[in-house]
Amino acid sequence: MRFAVVSDIHGNIDALRAVEADIRAAGSPPVLNLGDSASGGMDPVGTMELLMERDWLTVKGNHDRAVAATGGTAMDRHARELLPASMVAVLGALPVTAEPAAGVLAVHGTPASDTEYLLEGEQDRDGAVPDEHRIVRVLDGCGGGLVLCGHSHVPRVLRLTDGRMVVNPGSVGLPRALKPGAPPPARYALVSRDGAGPDGDWTVQLREVRYDARAAADRATANGFDRIADAVLGITRGVRTRQGA
Repeated sequence: MRFAVVSDIHGNIDALRAVEADIRAAGSPPVLNLGDSASGGMDPVGTMELLMERDWLTVKGNHDRAVAATGGTAMDRHARELLPASMVAVLGALPVTAEPAAGVLAVHGTPASDTEYLLEGEQDRDGAVPDEHRIVRVLDGCGGGLVLCGHSHVPRVLRLTDGRMVVNPGSVGLPRALKPGAPPPARYALVSRDGAGPDGDWTVQLREVRYDARAAADRATANGFDRIADAVLGITRGVRTRQGA
């Protein structure tokens, strides 16, 4: 078994196209999308057109939920204004969790919340060691040897002491900048399982894909989202743009 995992595209069609090309070059495995697809101040319509054509298994992120409802952030409202009703309905109908294969659980944040971080707490998203005891509590009652999550935009792989593996592929459309002033690469994961049955051993490859970040930033700027443009280009301007919102 082998599949690609994407998350947090946030309407960045330029990054999405580059990631899709990389997935094709890797053999075109099935793709699982962990949500927050359209809202991001760039190109929600183009992004949703591509995703609906591909029909990837997708779970609902907090921004997907906000776009399908009322309120939310400015970029949620921007996406809702541009998207036709049919696309808004697609976002609203997405499941909050999915089991794409035996022994695999996919969520946006945690199984119980699309706004809670699984591998990161509110204060440790800059690289502190995750609290395994908290993660085990959050996953209490959830079966499966592989848990896939997004939301924080931070790529991480953690093997729990009970044998389960938890994977965050990072963000396609608003990847976390590791080097100030340099456009961060779009990120996703390739996941494979060796051995038969749900208890086979999982292997994860965290992938980085360079893309035309300037084109994406220009889209954000044209739509009035200068901070998103800065985040895409890895520019902080003295105040770090909050990721994983």
